Amino acid sequence: MKKIIKKMFATLFAIAFIFNSSSIAFAYDNNMFNVSTVAPIDEDSQTTYGLDKPSSSKYVDLNDESLYFKGKANGSYLYTNSCFTGKENVGYVLTNNINTKLTVKLYKIGGMFAVKTLTIDGNSTSVGKIYGLESSEKYYLRFSYPSDFDGYVV
Repeated sequence: MKKIIKKMFATLFAIAFIFNSSSIAFAYDNNMFNVSTVAPIDEDSQTTYGLDKPSSSKYVDLNDESLYFKGKANGSYLYTNSCFTGKENVGYVLTNNINTKLTVKLYKIGGMFAVKTLTIDGNSTSVGKIYGLESSEKYYLRFSYPSDFDGYVV
């Protein structure tokens, strides 16, 4: 009887571990471009949102180039790999490639709360502008799940 209980407990523990692990980072690597499951952080700050700090090359000046991204995930948020900076008004094009709505949140690096929230209906593209940013600050995007999207900020 004790062996049966031990086996049942071990099996339940293994199943719980598998489900917990898969929800941490269940993104499709072959369908991702410039996004990750780890949020960018400020190199000079103690505030961390993930495991890795981006290098200074991970900051895109939107006056010089656009930031393109593409991602797909079933069980985890995705973040842009690079922060962007340089403009007070940022244009965006976001395409949601699945039937469920996609929620995209804009964060200032080191901030705890979203600066702006965008919602893109299923199987649609949203084009717009985000106003009132600080051109010297660094920002990044967080994408809800499930997701399959692509786009850019300019």
